[in-house]
Amino acid sequence: MGIVFDTGEDGFRTVVKDYQEMALRFVWSSGERGVSTKQVWLHVNKEFGGSKFISRASIINFLNAMVDEGALSYTEITGREATDASTRPPWTRRGSSGT
Repeated sequence: MGIVFDTGEDGFRTVVKDYQEMALRFVWSSGERGVSTKQVWLHVNKEFGGSKFISRASIINFLNAMVDEGALSYTEITGREATDASTRPPWTRRGSSGT
């Protein structure tokens, strides 16, 4: 993937896009309970307030890249766990439970 710096931006946005920063901050704020890709996708699009739309595929691809970079952890939930609403969603900040 490689890192590209946007020198026209400040802080976090020099290395990630606006929606990517929103996604990371949302996942990190969830702590150990984690969040699903649907929750991240809904949060990001709500934050844009209709001025912009990000596809769920873009969210998934970005979160997967952040797992590869070591910034996030992912726990696959399958079978009965996947249908249990009380199950902790898979995306968590790296270092939280599930790692």
